[in-house]
Amino acid sequence: MAAFVYRGVEGAGKKAPLELPTQLGPKEILVKITHASLCGTDVHFLSTGMALGHEGVGVVEKIGSEVTQFKVGDRAGAGYIRNSCGHCVYCLKGQDVYCYERSAYGERDHNTGTFGDYCMTPLTLITSGKNRN
Repeated sequence: MAAFVYRGVEGAGKKAPLELPTQLGPKEILVKITHASLCGTDVHFLSTGMALGHEGVGVVEKIGSEVTQFKVGDRAGAGYIRNSCGHCVYCLKGQDVYCYERSAYGERDHNTGTFGDYCMTPLTLITSGKNRN
């Protein structure tokens, strides 16, 4: 599936293609971004080449085989923390932000940002939003 994302290039956000995997990991969620906000942190990454944006919300479009907390069509959001170990005392209590092995925006995953069509993220680091009509 082809998509786009804005990357920090030469001090500006430049639209670039984003190739999404055809298969998600068992605990990953693909969110079609509908809204994203700009944070001062994003400015620090304008010359890095990485996908920009870490505060976004949208609609779940695809879920991994072990995801039971979300279904396609649910509203969800992704934030600053990008990954965690999943088995330490903090992760087991749902406090992934305190995980010693966690990674944050800009540290490891440079291809997933909320300034684009889609954001793929691990299940534990996505926030549910109630569907409101």
